[in-house]
Amino acid sequence: MNIEYKNGLLALLFFLLVTFNLIFAESYSDVVILGDDVMFREYPDQKSNPMGRFPKGRIVSFIKKSSKVETINGNKGEWIYIGAYRSNSVSKKGRKGWIFDYYVGYKDNFKKVENWNISHYEGSIVDTDVEFDFKENGSFKMYISYPFSMSEEKMNSIAKILKGEYNKKRKKIELTGHLYKYKNIYWAKTNTQNEGGNYYFFLNEKGEIELNLYSF
Repeated sequence: MNIEYKNGLLALLFFLLVTFNLIFAESYSDVVILGDDVMFREYPDQKSNPMGRFPKGRIVSFIKKSSKVETINGNKGEWIYIGAYRSNSVSKKGRKGWIFDYYVGYKDNFKKVENWNISHYEGSIVDTDVEFDFKENGSFKMYISYPFSMSEEKMNSIAKILKGEYNKKRKKIELTGHLYKYKNIYWAKTNTQNEGGNYYFFLNEKGEIELNLYSF
């Protein structure tokens, strides 16, 4: 093997190694903020400069872990690097920083709800009206509609994207699913798990549903 060929091979291997490490480190997925006004910082340290706060229920993009586990105010957690945008964002532009993950919910944290005592809920998020019919075992039917006029053809098209059905009687898109819970948050996870068809909410002090602005 001549020296020139050997050097070229080593350069290629180095490039592939660096590329792999970057891809591995920059793996994106969504997590939800569970606390009120949770601080994110420049470095994985409680004394590091604050870069802003996230409200309860905000969806942010998980990028990587620091492997730095510690206990803060009696709560054990790990510092994670996040981006202030959704994981499916094309540009990935936005503020990035570190947050203590005791105040974060990962999708894998959620467990299936088996007992539920609310039978019906109606609410809205921005330009979408959402209605739930719940069963005691935590399963549900969800109906989505829009306050502005939309043709049946258009509603059918949206239903196909969400992998649901258009309910002609209700004039709404129908989806089925089951509730999942982690700490203080409930995830209305649809059976299709399609983007835009999954919502989550909190229960207020009266035990009433507060549907969140963001969705998984």
